[in-house]
Amino acid sequence: EVFRGDFNRFLDVVYDDDRAYVKESLERQTSEGYDESFRIVYSDSSIRWIRSHTFPIVDKYARTYRIAGILEDITRVHELQEQSENLLVINQENMAALELQGQELGLANAKLEVLATTDGLTGLTNHSPFQDKLEHCFNLTHRYGTPLSIVLLDVDHFKQFNDQFGHPAGDDVLRSVGELLRGHCRSTDI
Repeated sequence: EVFRGDFNRFLDVVYDDDRAYVKESLERQTSEGYDESFRIVYSDSSIRWIRSHTFPIVDKYARTYRIAGILEDITRVHELQEQSENLLVINQENMAALELQGQELGLANAKLEVLATTDGLTGLTNHSPFQDKLEHCFNLTHRYGTPLSIVLLDVDHFKQFNDQFGHPAGDDVLRSVGELLRGHCRSTDI
């Protein structure tokens, strides 16, 4: 009712960034109506989203052309849609961050597993996993009647070497022995 007969007055309240789009949409109407969304500026300078359901009224005899329609304020719907889109972006970012944290946690757990089961000096399996593997192998041997071998090793005169050359040199010897053992074992050996 406010804009009856005054196309330019209607366009004056359309938000500047949307004005050309709305004018073009209204001018290209033929026999079909259209539904468009755009922003208008209220007298208090607030900006509202409007959905326009319009259709042309053509009087062939008077050769007049009018546009009739309904303007619906969809500002709240538009705000909720923007919030939803923002939450979706935030959720995607959170999921990516959680995935990265999960990967980092997996790597940290793998490192902890190695630290918990491996001697830090020699890199050989420590006592607890050795006992677990020994029990498992013993049970398999008992069940299937297969042989089981255990090799015990002592580094001769190691205490004297340590006393004479110092603990850092003794650590080097232990590392070398560990490398020799790993180099001569099968992948299934512990």
